[in-house]
Amino acid sequence: MKYIVTMAEAQRLPPPSRITRAGPALAAAALALALYAVTLGGTYVYDDFPVVRDDPRLHDPSAWGAYWTRDYFLGGVDRLYRPLVSLSYAVQWQIHGDRPWAFHLVNWLLHAGTCAAVAELARRLIGARVAYAAGLLFAAHPVHVEAVANIVGRAELTCALGSVGALVLMARRPMSYGRAAAIAGCYVVALLSKEQGMLLPLLLVLLGWVVYRGMPATAGPVSPGERRALGVLAMVVCWSLAGYIVLRETWIRFWWDRTLLDWTVNPLLRSHGADRWLVPVALLGRYTALLVAPRTLALDYGGHVIPPAIRWGEPYFWLGAIAFLLWIVLLVAALRRRAWPTAFCLLAMGITYGMVANVIALIGTIFAERLMYLPSAFFVVLAGQALARLPRRAGATALIILLLLGSLRTWTYARRWNDRLGLYEAAAAEQPRSVQVHLLLCDELRERGEFDRAEAAAATARRLAPDHWEVYYYSARVALARGDVAGAEAYVDKIRALGQATRAIGLMTEIRERRGEDKVTR
Repeated sequence: MKYIVTMAEAQRLPPPSRITRAGPALAAAALALALYAVTLGGTYVYDDFPVVRDDPRLHDPSAWGAYWTRDYFLGGVDRLYRPLVSLSYAVQWQIHGDRPWAFHLVNWLLHAGTCAAVAELARRLIGARVAYAAGLLFAAHPVHVEAVANIVGRAELTCALGSVGALVLMARRPMSYGRAAAIAGCYVVALLSKEQGMLLPLLLVLLGWVVYRGMPATAGPVSPGERRALGVLAMVVCWSLAGYIVLRETWIRFWWDRTLLDWTVNPLLRSHGADRWLVPVALLGRYTALLVAPRTLALDYGGHVIPPAIRWGEPYFWLGAIAFLLWIVLLVAALRRRAWPTAFCLLAMGITYGMVANVIALIGTIFAERLMYLPSAFFVVLAGQALARLPRRAGATALIILLLLGSLRTWTYARRWNDRLGLYEAAAAEQPRSVQVHLLLCDELRERGEFDRAEAAAATARRLAPDHWEVYYYSARVALARGDVAGAEAYVDKIRALGQATRAIGLMTEIRERRGEDKVTR
C-alpha cells in the first residue's frame, strides 16, 4: 500500500533537527578541510611576496592606515583596493611573524567556511539533496586550488564568504533588524576584500524577489516590521556602497590607464578590431572547460598562452559561444517555468563572471583560475540541481565519481603549491609559452644560486618576448649574480632602448657599485 502524505499532514510533522539541517554544510566543510590540509605545509608563491611578505606597510602598525589610502599592490597599475585582506595579513604578521603556514591556515578555514555557506544557500533555495551535491562539489572542485593554496587568494575567499553569507541570510524569512545588520556586515566584508563585492547589492535584490515573491515556501505577506527591516537593510547597503565609492575616488580612482598593462599578463592589450570582442568568447570557453572538466590547471595563461587574436580553428571559441547560448536558453526556460532559484543562480553566475570577463573593461590579467571562485558557487548549485533530476541511484553514482575525480586532482595540485621551485618548473613544462612563468622560474633559480639554469630560463623568456623590458631586467639580475657586469650593462641598454629607463635605475646603481668594487680590488 502506498501512503500519501497531504500538505496539512506534512506541516504537522516535526521539523528536521538542527544537526540534520546543518548536515550539508558540515559535510562540505569537512571535505574541504580534509583536501586542503596539505596546503598547511605551503610557502610563499608568486604575488605572495609583494603583497604578504615584502609589503613595507606590513611590519609597521603605524603604517596600516595606508592600506585605506593606497592600492593593494603599491604602485600597481590596476589600482586594486582590498584593505580588509591587507590588514588581515598585517595583523597576522604582528601575531606570529614570518610563518607561511599560519597564513595558509586562515585560507584553509576561510575556504571551509565558504563551502559550508554554499551548501546552506543551496539548501535554503532548493533542498537538502541539492545542498549536499553543491557543497561537496564546491569543496572538491580543482579550479579553487589557486585561490586556497596561494596566500593572496584570500581576497577571493573572503569576498566569496561575505557574499554567499549575505545571500544565505537573505534566503530566510522573516527579515529582522538583527538579520539586516548581519547582511550589511557580510556586505562590508565582501566589499573591502575584492571588487566583485560591489555586485552583492544586485544579487540581494534578485534573491529578495525570489524569496518574497517567487518561492511558494517563503512567499507571503510582508509584515510592517519586516518591511521596516528591509528598508533599513536597503538604506545601509546603499550608504555603504556610496561611502566605498567616495573613499576610493578620493584616494584611489576607479579608472586607470589600460595602456600601462603588461601584455605578457593580459595579451588583450594587443587585441584590435573584432578580436577585442571575440577573444573574450574564447576565454568563456576556457572557463567553461575548467568548470566542467578541469584536467589541465596552470599558474599563468598570459604571454603567448592565450593569443590576442582569435583563431577560428580554436575549440575554445566555439565552446564559449555554445556556453553563452546554453546560458541564455537555460535562463529563458527557467523564467518561463518560474523556476526562480534556478534563474537566480544563472543570473548570479553571469553577473559575478561579468566583472572578470575582460568584456566591459580590461582587468589586470587575461585569465586566472582564482577568478572563478565566486561564480563557481552558483555553478555548483546548478550542477547539484542537474544531479538531483537523475534517478536517485544514478545521481548518487555520478556525484561519487565526480567527487573522487575532483578530490584527487585537487589534492595532487594543491600539494604541488608547497614547493615553489617544483611548481614553477612544472608550470614552465606545461605552459612553455608563458613568459611570466619563465621569469618566475628564472628568479627562483637565481635566489637559489643556480645561475646557469636561471640564465637558461631567462633566455627562453627573451626568445618569447624580445620586445618586453622585463625579460631584460631579470636577465640583468642573473648576470649581476654571476658577476657578469658587462652583460648586465648590455641588458640595461636594452631596457633603455625599450623606453623603460626608470625601470633600470636600481640595476644601474648596483652596476656602478660593482664597478667601484672592481676598481678597489684591482
